[in-house]
Amino acid sequence: MKEVSVQELAQVLGLTTRRVHQYVTDGVFPKVKRGTYNVSECVQAYVEYMIRTKQAELGSIDREELRVKKAQADIKEHQYNVLTGKYADAELVHEIYRDAVLNLKTKLLQLPRRLSLINLPSGPREREIIMRTELHDAMKELDAVDVKEEDQEELCT
Repeated sequence: MKEVSVQELAQVLGLTTRRVHQYVTDGVFPKVKRGTYNVSECVQAYVEYMIRTKQAELGSIDREELRVKKAQADIKEHQYNVLTGKYADAELVHEIYRDAVLNLKTKLLQLPRRLSLINLPSGPREREIIMRTELHDAMKELDAVDVKEEDQEELCT
């Protein structure tokens, strides 16, 4: 998982850096190494800590309130992952790969016409080599999928 600084962790959880340090001292947040923390583990630890705190204060916590706290923590983690570029926009990814597949389909459908224009040798092995080469050239379209710079920026927002 993603390792972050104390400032980034504080921003994700909506806390001050001083409060994060206090939670580390109290053993709530585990450190990966000096000054770095695992976002997912700390979010989970924070949610669990808040639940334990509420239970201690109230004796028992309302399930709906617990669900809301968990949802808020999940939303914060998701927002963090979107901001850091870990998550991509599904529609844009779909669009990029749809275009690549359509280009590949076009090239594959053109193969019979292209092969008909080539004077194919009589030997089956030679014909297979030519056909395989043409097929590989068409499939290189998938390797050539290039995410434009503006698409990369859009993927990470």
